Amino acid sequence: MTELSLPVQLAMARFQLEQLKLAADEEQKKLEAALEPLTHAVNEARAAKTFLQQQLLAQMDRGDNRGANVNDTRIGTFVYNEGRTSLFVEDADAFRDWVAQKAPEKIVRQVDPDYARRVLNEATATGELPDGVGIRVGDPYLTFRSAPNAEDTISNLILRQAEDGAA
Repeated sequence: MTELSLPVQLAMARFQLEQLKLAADEEQKKLEAALEPLTHAVNEARAAKTFLQQQLLAQMDRGDNRGANVNDTRIGTFVYNEGRTSLFVEDADAFRDWVAQKAPEKIVRQVDPDYARRVLNEATATGELPDGVGIRVGDPYLTFRSAPNAEDTISNLILRQAEDGAA
């Protein structure tokens, strides 16, 4: 067989690339179709978790905890936590003016980020807020402390529910 010219080799390479791209696109579509039920199930589980978490939060107050028990077996405990509090620069101009008075060498075109972090940490500790700094409080949230062997107990419970639902 004679050696192929460079243009023919390039044409072949382009054709091969296009064929591979088409095959990859087809496989991607198959994969997405195969994942669709799982993606749907994940979204449903996420929505159920969010709904149940909101329901439990609505029944609890600061410092409360609720045990999760199955047939007298503790699988864990939910604890009500206040939303996290954090400081943030609410008014950049006011904060920059405050820094200009307290530490003018830290003014560049904006407040030095390391200095700002240090000031916010200090303000968190002392409660004394610099000008332009506000307090943000997050939403309350739950934490779950898993008991030993909780995964096995929960897995068995889910299997029993699935078997009962199939019956």
